[in-house]
Amino acid sequence: MSREHLDMSARLTTIAAVLGLVLLAGCGSSSSKSSPSSSGSSGSSSSAKTTSTPAKTTPTSKKGSSTASGGGTKVTIADFKYKPKTITVRAGQSVTWKNTDSSNHTASAGKGSFDTGNLQQGDTKTIKFSKAGTFKYHCDFHPFMHGTVVVR
Repeated sequence: MSREHLDMSARLTTIAAVLGLVLLAGCGSSSSKSSPSSSGSSGSSSSAKTTSTPAKTTPTSKKGSSTASGGGTKVTIADFKYKPKTITVRAGQSVTWKNTDSSNHTASAGKGSFDTGNLQQGDTKTIKFSKAGTFKYHCDFHPFMHGTVVVR
């Protein structure tokens, strides 16, 4: 083989390896940001609890929302969607996210007001919302996934 052919082969191998690592990092990485008053399971025996609360914002309501009347409510992560996409709770109630998808996901709010961290298949995370406001969130791994928690 010629030297030029070997150089090109080495470059292509390096590019393929880098692309493979980027793809693996996006779907299997772990996030462990702090979250307001939260608990959950993530395959390990420990659960994080903090006492910070989401920042106060102006609440809004959107079509397709779900309202909780009890002590809390659930959001299911399935088919790369949050179900329901918008959920409404009263101040002091909790929201529990459960990942039923085969891929890892997060529910991460803007400006760090809350974050479930990495949720593997079957994992749950509960976050208590103490202040009224509208909290938009997304999946860190899949930015096209969006949801909203409205606290009244």
